[in-house]
Amino acid sequence: RTLEKRVAQQQEQHDALERVHETLVEASEARAESSMLALSNQNQDHQARVTSLSGELEEAVRSAAESASQLQAERLARTSKEAAFQSEHQNSLRDLVLLRDALDAEKQAAARARTEACEEVRNVTEAMEVSSGT
Repeated sequence: RTLEKRVAQQQEQHDALERVHETLVEASEARAESSMLALSNQNQDHQARVTSLSGELEEAVRSAAESASQLQAERLARTSKEAAFQSEHQNSLRDLVLLRDALDAEKQAAARARTEACEEVRNVTEAMEVSSGT
């Protein structure tokens, strides 16, 4: 009888230990599953952040390329304007030189005409003096 009680107690203890072991295994599995789920969620968060940062990086690169392109276009336009101004300036200088040369030629022609007119007046005056003296 005592032996039976003892066997029954040991069986109860064995059953209780088995239940504790099963509970520990279930808890361990639940903890592992929870950890895996947390890691999965964390991984998804990281992937979302990487995707977001990739988008931001692409936008920054596109914006930088647009800015560089715009700066290049502005430089090209400025260079073109400067070249046009230089050309116009050269043309204006050439026109001024041509006008100065034409003015000099006109002055020389006027001086010759004045000299010729003075010579003619002198000749007429001498002719009048000669004819009035006779």
